[in-house]
Amino acid sequence: MAFRIVLGQLPAPAVRLQIADLVGEEHIVDVDGRCTVVVPDQAAAAGIIPQLHDLGCRLAEMASDRQPGDDVHPDRV
Repeated sequence: MAFRIVLGQLPAPAVRLQIADLVGEEHIVDVDGRCTVVVPDQAAAAGIIPQLHDLGCRLAEMASDRQPGDDVHPDRV
């Protein structure tokens, strides 16, 4: 289940390059003036958030791709 981390503003080009070094350019999406970083799971999100903070990024929101009604594995509740 992928997690989307939306940054509060578009990062400076140098910071964006550093984010791309962390997650890969293909995992960064700019939509309507907002930068979204997509990571594969919650553990990856937990690992990248402190690194984004260290780069001076402010997080606006975070969400998973899980939809209401999706089955939940009992070990992940």
